[in-house]
Amino acid sequence: MVDFKRFSKNLFTVPLALILTFLCACNSNSGGNIPIPSSSDLMTDVPLKTDTPEKSDDLIGQQLIGIWHAAPSIGSGYNDMFFFYKDNSFKLYYSQYDEEKRVLDISGKWTVNGNKLNLSVDEKTVVIGGELFESSPSATSEYSIINGTIQKEKIDPPEIIEYSIGQIENATDSPYENKLLINGEYYWKISDNPDDEYYSRQFTEENESSTAAKFNTYYNVKYGYSINYPDFWHISDEPPAGDGVFLYDTEEADIRVYGGFLLGIGTDTMEIDEAKNKGILVEDFPASNNNKGYKIVEKDGDRVKLQIIIYGQNIRCELYADVSKEFYEKNEKLLIDMGKSIEITE
Repeated sequence: MVDFKRFSKNLFTVPLALILTFLCACNSNSGGNIPIPSSSDLMTDVPLKTDTPEKSDDLIGQQLIGIWHAAPSIGSGYNDMFFFYKDNSFKLYYSQYDEEKRVLDISGKWTVNGNKLNLSVDEKTVVIGGELFESSPSATSEYSIINGTIQKEKIDPPEIIEYSIGQIENATDSPYENKLLINGEYYWKISDNPDDEYYSRQFTEENESSTAAKFNTYYNVKYGYSINYPDFWHISDEPPAGDGVFLYDTEEADIRVYGGFLLGIGTDTMEIDEAKNKGILVEDFPASNNNKGYKIVEKDGDRVKLQIIIYGQNIRCELYADVSKEFYEKNEKLLIDMGKSIEITE
Protein backbone atom coordinates (compact mmCIF):
# COMPACT_ATOMS: atom_id res chain seq x y z
CA MET A 1 0.00 0.00 0.00
CA VAL A 2 1.48 3.38 -0.99
CA ASP A 3 2.22 5.83 1.79
CA PHE A 4 1.18 9.04 0.11
CA LYS A 5 2.40 11.22 2.94
CA ARG A 6 5.97 9.82 2.67
CA PHE A 7 5.78 9.87 -1.12
CA SER A 8 4.85 13.55 -1.25
CA LYS A 9 7.71 14.38 1.11
CA ASN A 10 10.25 12.57 -1.06
CA LEU A 11 8.78 14.23 -4.13
CA PHE A 12 9.67 17.65 -2.66
CA THR A 13 13.12 16.61 -1.36
CA VAL A 14 14.52 15.15 -4.60
CA PRO A 15 14.07 18.26 -6.79
CA LEU A 16 15.56 20.41 -4.08
CA ALA A 17 18.64 18.19 -3.94
CA LEU A 18 19.00 18.36 -7.72
CA ILE A 19 18.86 22.17 -7.66
CA LEU A 20 21.52 22.38 -4.95
CA THR A 21 23.77 19.97 -6.87
CA PHE A 22 23.46 22.11 -10.03
CA LEU A 23 24.32 25.31 -8.19
CA CYS A 24 27.48 23.73 -6.67
CA ALA A 25 28.61 22.59 -10.11
CA CYS A 26 28.23 26.13 -11.47
CA ASN A 27 30.32 27.56 -8.65
CA SER A 28 33.01 24.97 -9.31
CA ASN A 29 33.24 25.87 -13.01
CA SER A 30 33.51 29.63 -12.35
CA GLY A 31 36.36 29.63 -9.93
CA GLY A 32 35.09 27.38 -7.27
CA ASN A 33 37.14 27.78 -4.14
CA ILE A 34 38.30 31.43 -4.67
CA PRO A 35 37.39 33.21 -1.45
CA ILE A 36 35.34 36.38 -1.52
CA PRO A 37 37.68 39.26 -0.57
CA SER A 38 36.94 41.09 2.61
CA SER A 39 37.09 44.89 2.92
CA SER A 40 40.54 44.62 4.55
CA ASP A 41 41.84 42.68 1.53
CA LEU A 42 41.07 45.72 -0.69
CA MET A 43 43.44 47.94 1.32
CA THR A 44 46.69 47.97 -0.76
CA ASP A 45 49.64 50.29 -1.60
CA VAL A 46 49.53 49.39 -5.30
CA PRO A 47 47.95 52.31 -7.19
CA LEU A 48 44.99 51.65 -9.38
CA LYS A 49 45.81 51.67 -13.07
CA THR A 50 44.65 54.86 -14.74
CA ASP A 51 45.01 56.40 -18.17
CA THR A 52 45.25 59.98 -16.95
CA PRO A 53 47.42 62.30 -19.07
CA GLU A 54 49.29 63.42 -15.96
CA LYS A 55 50.84 59.97 -15.45
CA SER A 56 51.93 59.75 -19.09
CA ASP A 57 53.33 63.32 -19.02
CA ASP A 58 55.31 62.61 -15.83
CA LEU A 59 56.92 59.58 -17.46
CA ILE A 60 57.85 61.46 -20.63
CA GLY A 61 59.14 64.35 -18.52
CA GLN A 62 61.44 62.08 -16.51
CA GLN A 63 62.83 60.49 -19.67
CA LEU A 64 63.23 63.89 -21.33
CA ILE A 65 65.81 65.17 -18.83
CA GLY A 66 69.21 65.31 -20.51
CA ILE A 67 70.75 66.63 -23.75
CA TRP A 68 69.12 66.00 -27.13
CA HIS A 69 70.89 66.66 -30.45
CA ALA A 70 69.15 67.07 -33.83
CA ALA A 71 71.45 64.59 -35.60
CA PRO A 72 72.52 60.99 -34.92
CA SER A 73 76.18 62.04 -34.69
CA ILE A 74 78.29 65.14 -33.99
CA GLY A 75 80.66 66.46 -36.64
CA SER A 76 82.73 69.61 -36.76
CA GLY A 77 79.84 71.54 -35.22
CA TYR A 78 76.50 71.02 -33.53
CA ASN A 79 72.97 70.99 -34.89
CA ASP A 80 70.08 72.28 -32.77
CA MET A 81 70.52 71.02 -29.21
CA PHE A 82 68.04 70.88 -26.29
CA PHE A 83 69.12 70.86 -22.64
CA PHE A 84 66.21 69.73 -20.38
CA TYR A 85 66.69 70.09 -16.59
CA LYS A 86 64.92 68.49 -13.60
CA ASP A 87 63.58 71.87 -12.41
CA ASN A 88 61.73 72.18 -15.74
CA SER A 89 64.13 74.76 -17.11
CA PHE A 90 65.57 74.36 -20.59
CA LYS A 91 68.06 75.79 -23.07
CA LEU A 92 67.87 75.44 -26.83
CA TYR A 93 71.07 76.20 -28.74
CA TYR A 94 70.50 76.69 -32.45
CA SER A 95 72.67 74.99 -35.08
CA GLN A 96 76.24 76.21 -35.46
CA TYR A 97 76.00 75.38 -39.16
CA ASP A 98 73.61 78.31 -39.60
CA GLU A 99 76.13 81.16 -39.60
CA GLU A 100 73.50 83.72 -40.61
CA LYS A 101 71.25 83.29 -37.54
CA ARG A 102 70.52 86.28 -35.30
CA VAL A 103 69.20 84.24 -32.35
CA LEU A 104 71.89 81.94 -30.94
CA ASP A 105 69.87 80.34 -28.14
CA ILE A 106 66.69 80.60 -26.06
CA SER A 107 65.96 79.51 -22.48
CA GLY A 108 63.09 79.33 -20.00
CA LYS A 109 60.70 76.67 -18.64
CA TRP A 110 59.28 73.53 -20.26
CA THR A 111 56.23 71.31 -19.67
CA VAL A 112 54.75 68.32 -21.48
CA ASN A 113 50.99 68.10 -21.92
CA GLY A 114 49.87 65.04 -23.84
CA ASN A 115 51.65 65.18 -27.22
CA LYS A 116 52.67 68.83 -26.81
CA LEU A 117 55.97 70.28 -25.59
CA ASN A 118 55.34 73.77 -24.25
CA LEU A 119 58.27 76.20 -23.98
CA SER A 120 57.97 79.42 -22.00
CA VAL A 121 60.89 81.52 -23.27
CA ASP A 122 62.09 84.25 -20.90
CA GLU A 123 65.61 84.89 -22.27
CA LYS A 124 67.49 84.67 -25.55
CA THR A 125 71.00 85.38 -26.84
CA VAL A 126 71.08 87.50 -29.98
CA VAL A 127 73.58 88.98 -32.43
CA ILE A 128 73.33 92.73 -32.98
CA GLY A 129 74.89 94.44 -35.99
CA GLY A 130 77.86 92.97 -37.83
CA GLU A 131 78.28 92.34 -41.53
CA LEU A 132 77.19 89.53 -43.81
CA PHE A 133 79.84 87.71 -45.76
CA GLU A 134 80.05 84.46 -47.66
CA SER A 135 79.72 81.60 -45.20
CA SER A 136 82.33 78.95 -44.51
CA PRO A 137 82.31 75.74 -46.61
CA SER A 138 80.68 73.65 -43.85
CA ALA A 139 77.80 76.09 -43.26
CA THR A 140 74.21 75.47 -44.35
CA SER A 141 73.50 79.20 -44.67
CA GLU A 142 74.47 81.38 -47.63
CA TYR A 143 76.05 84.09 -45.51
CA SER A 144 77.93 84.43 -42.24
CA ILE A 145 77.62 87.29 -39.73
CA ILE A 146 80.95 88.63 -38.56
CA ASN A 147 81.91 91.40 -36.15
CA GLY A 148 78.47 91.31 -34.52
CA THR A 149 77.80 92.12 -30.85
CA ILE A 150 76.38 89.28 -28.76
CA GLN A 151 73.99 90.16 -25.94
CA LYS A 152 71.36 88.60 -23.66
CA GLU A 153 67.76 89.80 -23.88
CA LYS A 154 65.03 89.28 -21.27
CA ILE A 155 61.54 88.49 -22.60
CA ASP A 156 58.71 89.81 -20.40
CA PRO A 157 56.07 88.53 -20.66
CA PRO A 158 57.58 85.20 -21.75
CA GLU A 159 57.09 84.02 -25.31
CA ILE A 160 55.15 80.74 -25.55
CA ILE A 161 56.24 78.16 -28.12
CA GLU A 162 54.30 74.92 -28.64
CA TYR A 163 55.95 71.93 -30.34
CA SER A 164 54.56 68.49 -31.05
CA ILE A 165 56.40 65.69 -29.24
CA GLY A 166 56.38 61.95 -29.88
CA GLN A 167 57.26 58.88 -27.85
CA ILE A 168 60.85 58.02 -27.05
CA GLU A 169 62.14 55.34 -29.43
CA ASN A 170 65.12 53.03 -29.54
CA ALA A 171 67.78 54.49 -31.84
CA THR A 172 69.20 51.69 -33.96
CA ASP A 173 70.75 54.13 -36.46
CA SER A 174 73.09 55.83 -34.00
CA PRO A 175 75.59 55.15 -31.21
CA TYR A 176 73.06 56.83 -28.89
CA GLU A 177 70.32 54.71 -27.29
CA ASN A 178 67.21 56.87 -27.65
CA LYS A 179 65.67 59.28 -30.13
CA LEU A 180 62.58 61.46 -30.04
CA LEU A 181 60.47 63.45 -32.50
CA ILE A 182 60.16 67.12 -31.55
CA ASN A 183 58.21 69.35 -33.93
CA GLY A 184 58.56 66.74 -36.68
CA GLU A 185 62.36 66.45 -36.36
CA TYR A 186 64.30 63.65 -34.69
CA TYR A 187 66.59 64.39 -31.74
CA TRP A 188 69.03 61.86 -30.27
CA LYS A 189 69.76 61.75 -26.54
CA ILE A 190 73.52 62.25 -26.30
CA SER A 191 73.66 62.58 -22.50
CA ASP A 192 71.41 61.87 -19.50
CA ASN A 193 73.05 64.75 -17.67
CA PRO A 194 72.00 68.24 -18.83
CA ASP A 195 74.84 69.69 -16.72
CA ASP A 196 77.44 67.77 -18.71
CA GLU A 197 80.33 70.26 -18.72
CA TYR A 198 81.81 69.07 -21.99
CA TYR A 199 78.74 69.84 -24.11
CA SER A 200 77.74 72.97 -22.17
CA ARG A 201 81.22 74.49 -22.45
CA GLN A 202 81.70 73.57 -26.10
CA PHE A 203 78.43 75.09 -27.22
CA THR A 204 78.70 78.22 -25.08
CA GLU A 205 82.27 79.00 -26.15
CA GLU A 206 81.45 78.44 -29.81
CA ASN A 207 78.41 80.74 -29.64
CA GLU A 208 80.46 83.46 -27.96
CA SER A 209 83.00 83.45 -30.78
CA SER A 210 80.68 82.56 -33.65
CA THR A 211 80.47 86.11 -35.04
CA ALA A 212 84.06 87.13 -34.39
CA ALA A 213 85.92 87.63 -37.65
CA LYS A 214 88.94 85.35 -37.83
CA PHE A 215 91.78 86.55 -40.06
CA ASN A 216 94.90 85.26 -41.71
CA THR A 217 97.65 87.56 -42.97
CA TYR A 218 99.15 87.64 -46.43
CA TYR A 219 102.80 88.82 -46.54
CA ASN A 220 104.37 90.01 -49.75
CA VAL A 221 108.12 89.62 -49.45
CA LYS A 222 109.04 91.31 -52.74
CA TYR A 223 107.46 94.67 -51.90
CA GLY A 224 107.32 94.44 -48.12
CA TYR A 225 103.62 94.80 -47.35
CA SER A 226 100.96 92.74 -45.58
CA ILE A 227 97.15 92.61 -45.33
CA ASN A 228 94.64 90.68 -43.19
CA TYR A 229 91.86 88.65 -44.84
CA PRO A 230 89.11 86.28 -43.54
CA ASP A 231 90.57 82.89 -42.74
CA PHE A 232 87.95 80.99 -44.76
CA TRP A 233 88.99 82.73 -47.99
CA HIS A 234 91.18 80.67 -50.29
CA ILE A 235 93.70 83.07 -51.80
CA SER A 236 95.48 82.40 -55.07
CA ASP A 237 99.14 81.66 -55.59
CA GLU A 238 101.39 84.60 -56.40
CA PRO A 239 101.92 85.22 -60.12
CA PRO A 240 105.46 85.21 -61.59
CA ALA A 241 105.68 88.97 -61.03
CA GLY A 242 105.23 88.34 -57.31
CA ASP A 243 103.33 91.59 -56.77
CA GLY A 244 100.20 90.23 -55.03
CA VAL A 245 97.36 87.70 -54.99
CA PHE A 246 93.65 87.27 -55.57
CA LEU A 247 92.15 87.32 -52.07
CA TYR A 248 88.67 86.36 -53.21
CA ASP A 249 87.61 85.48 -56.75
CA THR A 250 84.04 84.50 -57.69
CA GLU A 251 81.44 85.60 -60.24
CA GLU A 252 80.08 88.02 -57.64
CA ALA A 253 83.36 89.45 -56.37
CA ASP A 254 86.90 90.08 -57.58
CA ILE A 255 89.04 91.15 -54.61
CA ARG A 256 92.81 91.39 -54.93
CA VAL A 257 95.83 93.12 -53.42
CA TYR A 258 99.04 94.13 -55.18
CA GLY A 259 102.03 96.36 -54.69
CA GLY A 260 104.79 98.07 -56.63
CA PHE A 261 107.57 100.63 -56.49
CA LEU A 262 106.75 104.32 -56.67
CA LEU A 263 107.77 105.64 -60.10
CA GLY A 264 106.97 109.32 -59.79
CA ILE A 265 106.08 111.68 -62.66
CA GLY A 266 102.32 111.44 -61.91
CA THR A 267 102.18 107.69 -62.51
CA ASP A 268 101.68 106.86 -58.85
CA THR A 269 98.55 109.03 -58.53
CA MET A 270 97.07 108.27 -61.95
CA GLU A 271 94.02 106.39 -60.60
CA ILE A 272 93.29 109.15 -58.10
CA ASP A 273 93.58 111.87 -60.72
CA GLU A 274 91.29 110.00 -63.15
CA ALA A 275 88.64 109.51 -60.44
CA LYS A 276 88.65 113.20 -59.57
CA ASN A 277 88.32 114.14 -63.26
CA LYS A 278 85.24 111.89 -63.53
CA GLY A 279 83.68 113.50 -60.46
CA ILE A 280 84.10 110.35 -58.37
CA LEU A 281 84.56 111.01 -54.68
CA VAL A 282 88.13 110.49 -53.43
CA GLU A 283 88.56 110.40 -49.65
CA ASP A 284 91.57 110.41 -47.39
CA PHE A 285 91.99 107.01 -45.80
CA PRO A 286 93.57 106.33 -42.37
CA ALA A 287 96.54 104.04 -42.87
CA SER A 288 98.93 102.41 -40.42
CA ASN A 289 102.43 103.77 -39.68
CA ASN A 290 101.26 107.31 -40.54
CA ASN A 291 101.33 106.45 -44.23
CA LYS A 292 99.17 108.40 -46.64
CA GLY A 293 96.08 106.61 -47.96
CA TYR A 294 93.10 107.24 -50.27
CA LYS A 295 89.75 105.54 -50.84
CA ILE A 296 87.88 105.61 -54.15
CA VAL A 297 84.34 104.20 -54.46
CA GLU A 298 82.76 104.07 -57.93
CA LYS A 299 79.17 102.80 -58.29
CA ASP A 300 77.90 101.71 -61.69
CA GLY A 301 74.46 100.06 -61.81
CA ASP A 302 74.58 96.89 -59.77
CA ARG A 303 78.39 96.92 -59.48
CA VAL A 304 80.69 98.74 -57.06
CA LYS A 305 84.43 99.27 -57.52
CA LEU A 306 86.49 99.99 -54.41
CA GLN A 307 90.15 101.05 -54.41
CA ILE A 308 92.13 101.63 -51.22
CA ILE A 309 95.65 102.87 -52.03
CA ILE A 310 98.34 103.15 -49.36
CA TYR A 311 101.65 104.93 -49.96
CA GLY A 312 104.94 104.20 -48.22
CA GLN A 313 108.23 105.95 -48.89
CA ASN A 314 109.10 103.80 -51.89
CA ILE A 315 106.16 101.37 -52.19
CA ARG A 316 102.47 101.67 -52.98
CA CYS A 317 99.95 98.97 -52.10
CA GLU A 318 96.38 98.74 -53.39
CA LEU A 319 93.35 96.76 -52.20
CA TYR A 320 91.06 96.46 -55.23
CA ALA A 321 87.48 95.12 -55.15
CA ASP A 322 85.03 94.85 -58.04
CA VAL A 323 81.86 93.42 -56.44
CA SER A 324 78.09 93.37 -56.75
CA LYS A 325 76.13 96.15 -55.06
CA GLU A 326 74.54 93.63 -52.67
CA PHE A 327 77.93 92.19 -51.74
CA TYR A 328 79.35 95.63 -51.07
CA GLU A 329 76.42 96.73 -48.90
CA LYS A 330 76.76 93.64 -46.74
CA ASN A 331 80.56 93.71 -46.49
CA GLU A 332 81.65 97.33 -46.72
CA LYS A 333 82.96 97.43 -43.15
CA LEU A 334 84.95 94.23 -43.64
CA LEU A 335 86.62 95.64 -46.76
CA ILE A 336 87.41 98.90 -44.96
CA ASP A 337 88.92 96.95 -42.03
CA MET A 338 91.05 95.00 -44.48
CA GLY A 339 92.29 98.26 -45.96
CA LYS A 340 93.17 99.55 -42.49
CA SER A 341 95.17 96.39 -41.83
CA ILE A 342 97.61 97.09 -44.69
CA GLU A 343 101.13 97.65 -43.45
CA ILE A 344 104.12 98.66 -45.56
CA THR A 345 107.34 97.71 -43.83
CA GLU A 346 109.88 98.31 -46.68
